[in-house]
Amino acid sequence: MRIFLIGLSHQTAPVELRERLDFQARGVESALQTLGRRGAAREAVVLSTCNRAELYATCEDLETARRDLQEFLSEYHGVSQQAVAPHLYERADLEVARHLFRVAAGLDSLVVGEPQILGQVKDAHNAAAAAQSSGTILNRLFHASFAVGKRVRNETSLGAGAVALPPGVTADASLDIKAWVLTAAANYRALSTAQSTFDVFAGARFLDATGELQYSFNVDLSPFGGPPQRGAAEASDNKLDAVVGLKGRYEFGTDGRWFIPYYADAGTGDSDLTWQAAIGIGYSTGRGEVFAAYRHLDYDLGDDGAIASLDFDGPAVGLAYRW
Repeated sequence: MRIFLIGLSHQTAPVELRERLDFQARGVESALQTLGRRGAAREAVVLSTCNRAELYATCEDLETARRDLQEFLSEYHGVSQQAVAPHLYERADLEVARHLFRVAAGLDSLVVGEPQILGQVKDAHNAAAAAQSSGTILNRLFHASFAVGKRVRNETSLGAGAVALPPGVTADASLDIKAWVLTAAANYRALSTAQSTFDVFAGARFLDATGELQYSFNVDLSPFGGPPQRGAAEASDNKLDAVVGLKGRYEFGTDGRWFIPYYADAGTGDSDLTWQAAIGIGYSTGRGEVFAAYRHLDYDLGDDGAIASLDFDGPAVGLAYRW
């Protein structure tokens, strides 16, 4: 089985032609159904944005698939093959994967690093999965591209400030995120000695987060100038995840009053991954104890919501009293 790609983009075709080959106008589902009836493509995914129209397919024979997909592009949109062919590019097998990874990472975008393309690639695959036109090969290929795109955004600064502004336009924005977290769990003491305790637990964590964006921009209409435009937008998200973890303490010193508390958990559910860790030092008295610790809480929320990731870290202090 071979993998084949044919398409055009802002790099190869003028905007007028890209608009005529926009699959969104008639619906990607309709295009997938029509393509499936032609028979040359065993699996198919249609990626259609304002800057590209691409057909990903698996096939037995590359030449047959090439002819069929070219004819499909032309016939489906009512544009002659002579008008379309000079602007098409093709990839096969490993080069298809390399191209899709570049697209998902934003390296092939008009504005390099723009964040919307990864969501558009996911939408294209979801539409194909819903239409049952994608199978084992393209499912694995597209899921790999999601991981590549996400890793590029998390581990590089490629997408930082990836917004194209026309000449004469200045903009400023600030984002304020407020959140609260509640973790509840059932605990089991797995180990207890004279100097230490070790517990395991399972439970749930709830996150409620709200982000508020304050923005302003100014258009230079020299020599007339212009007042700045201001506004605000707000988005919220909440997640419920199952968590498992461990916690304990180790006592030291001649009288055993000093101790080191530690805590770690991890889980998933509504979020892709959440984890938390803390370690500190404390002092115990006859009726209570006081401690200070450093804590880190991390959330990977995925790319589908308003907030993609959150992390909190910093010192924490506590007081316990026994009666």
